Amino acid sequence: MLVIGGGNAAVDVAITSLRLGAEEVTMACLECREDMPALPWEIDQAEEENVKFIPSWGPHKILKSRGKVVGMELVRCTSVFDESGRFAPVCDETVKTTVEADVIVMAVGYGTDLKFAEGVVKTNRGLIVANPETQATNVRGVFAGGSVSRGAATVIEAIADGKKAAAAMDAYLKKGRKDTGKAAGPLLRFNAEFYTKTKKLQASRIPVRQRAIDKEDAPGFGLDQIRMEADRCFNCSCVSVNASDAGVVLEALNASVKIVGTRGTRVVPVTEFFGSFPNALEEGDIVTEIQVPAPRDGARQAFVKFRLRQAIDFCPGECCFRRCYREWYL
Repeated sequence: MLVIGGGNAAVDVAITSLRLGAEEVTMACLECREDMPALPWEIDQAEEENVKFIPSWGPHKILKSRGKVVGMELVRCTSVFDESGRFAPVCDETVKTTVEADVIVMAVGYGTDLKFAEGVVKTNRGLIVANPETQATNVRGVFAGGSVSRGAATVIEAIADGKKAAAAMDAYLKKGRKDTGKAAGPLLRFNAEFYTKTKKLQASRIPVRQRAIDKEDAPGFGLDQIRMEADRCFNCSCVSVNASDAGVVLEALNASVKIVGTRGTRVVPVTEFFGSFPNALEEGDIVTEIQVPAPRDGARQAFVKFRLRQAIDFCPGECCFRRCYREWYL
């Protein structure tokens, strides 16, 4: 069997074919081994399961005998993209090779059928035009994301589009309601577990001989394992080396700071917290929450942090802040 393509879909086709009983599977793609679009670990798994690769070759002619497919003639691909980075493969048809195969599968990409959107939703080069921040289209109440708006990408990017669209839909449906004025609650809570040194959670795979089409290659993680891995995060994002860093943003958002210490729990306005800096925290105090009032329906907030110095230049300041004032989250 021959699979034409070098992306994740082609790898899936190749591995699936082997598990369904194909005696031998070969993958041919235009890209060289280093530039194959498939994820590195996908390629490694394919090699582990004995998929053969012949990179830098493109399809030229299907070979037949007595009305049946017997293979394909390939030509050497000398370049895949032009100087501007656009897909424009160039092949040397004087250099050819032949691959025997009784089944040939083309897995070189896919397109979206947008006939339903013609004349209604704005499109460009076969994709729906959507706001990258809200996934909203030119049609009121219609949102788009994933492959139909960004083209070929990963599942994670599609999920990210879905989350942004969901938030925008929520704001759209709530439009007209009055602001309750209630705080949105903490975004993250203080967790001292990340001070304990632990090893990174490693994904496991079942042995090659046990893999099949009807079971997962990786068993996955349990809830306790996922929680343990999440607790390893140190959140070293330089949120407050000094009051001028994120303080002005929190003041603009009318935020409050929740402090837990020897005097109990108290909540103070962020203006008071930074106004008395560096004496806002007493010995034994820990900032556990930064409370920000919910934005008005339809409002949009964003904070883009910019710094000229490299991250390593900030490390001493960050560590000093944590050593003196413990850890707190945004």
